[in-house]
Amino acid sequence: MSPRAYLPLLASAGLALMAGSASAASPSAKTVYRERAQTVEAFYRDLHAHPELSGQEVQTAKKLANELRSLGYSVTENVGGTGVVAVLTNGDGPVAWIRADMDGLPVEEGTGLGYRSKIDGVMHACGHDVHVAAMTGYAHALRELREQWRGTVVLIGQPAEETAAGAKAMIDDGLFRRFPKPDYVLAFHVKSSLTAGKVAYKEGYTHASIDSVDIEVHGKGGHGAAPHRTVDPIILASKLVVSAQTLISRTVDPMQPVVLSFGSVHGGTKHNIIPESVHLQGTMRAYSPEVRKEVKLGIVRMANGLAQAEGAPKPKVTFSESTPALFNDVGLTTRLVPILEQTVGAKRVTQSTQAMYSEDFTRYSRSGKVPIAMFFVGGKPKRPPAGYGHHHSPGFAPDYKTALDVAVRTMTNAVIELQNRPLAGT
Repeated sequence: MSPRAYLPLLASAGLALMAGSASAASPSAKTVYRERAQTVEAFYRDLHAHPELSGQEVQTAKKLANELRSLGYSVTENVGGTGVVAVLTNGDGPVAWIRADMDGLPVEEGTGLGYRSKIDGVMHACGHDVHVAAMTGYAHALRELREQWRGTVVLIGQPAEETAAGAKAMIDDGLFRRFPKPDYVLAFHVKSSLTAGKVAYKEGYTHASIDSVDIEVHGKGGHGAAPHRTVDPIILASKLVVSAQTLISRTVDPMQPVVLSFGSVHGGTKHNIIPESVHLQGTMRAYSPEVRKEVKLGIVRMANGLAQAEGAPKPKVTFSESTPALFNDVGLTTRLVPILEQTVGAKRVTQSTQAMYSEDFTRYSRSGKVPIAMFFVGGKPKRPPAGYGHHHSPGFAPDYKTALDVAVRTMTNAVIELQNRPLAGT
């Protein structure tokens, strides 16, 4: 069934929607959203001013836990580190999980905003503060509108998304064992390139896999004036950085997206000293599991081969922060589209494009066993200020009021509809 085919079903279900679908909105729903707006916005500004790095989200988690507890949710803290899990049971029905990531980034904020970060060298430069603040908004809305749905809602405040460690840590700590198992999992991400007020979706692959690559290239140090008595690891590391690109251009199908970039090269202490070793750090991104495996094996093979050709010791190659590609369940995403359209208006809903960024939200799918879907909420101001930056930049400054309003309304309406009309097989 096409996304638009669900529109009559939504109307008949009496979905509580806001602006963009005034004919379907109920006064009680409008009141719920309006009453909570200022509180949610204040919560956002506080989070933005007090960011915490991955795995260190102690105060952020405590603020979220206290807020959700005050709304009547059963809250468990310290799941997988600083993770927060809040459960609201509302009779028999499907189990919905909703995830919001909590961590900031090691970026010095340059926005000059009145609520800018007060923590030196740390900033919410990826919108995770929008995600957490919105969670308090739709948590309130779902509680207030509980006469319109049945089942269980599980809200997950996740640490360490930026290091691709948080979802795994929570799962390893018994997330699927200790709490009601999900029939589906949702998340949204604020999008810096999408105008505020708009929403985007994408079926299938949306984010690439990630593997951080560390290569310790070894040699034989000595005087820079006598290189013939050394095995120069700087020359070897340079050859490896350049030659590794042939893994992409000559061994991978050109129709398969893949990226291999080296972002850090460390070696040596002085102009005329050839060092003993050089440390390379890179990132590898792909969609296809087969391509991902092929490139990883190729990196090891090339590093060993170049070292052998130069008469150097065998290098040490390690992969970390490894996370599979994010695949939005087609059926679940299809169900979301008409909900998004009725919430903000069909003209404000668009298809997103694939990106080579990564997202550990994919782990909630349990290797495809659980339907998951992430949609995207616009954050770009209609008139971006001078210095406006995109994700991970010092100038990242979304139109948080519009983004929060849209995020709360779309997530609330999605859960109500999916709880009332479950996915096939749930």
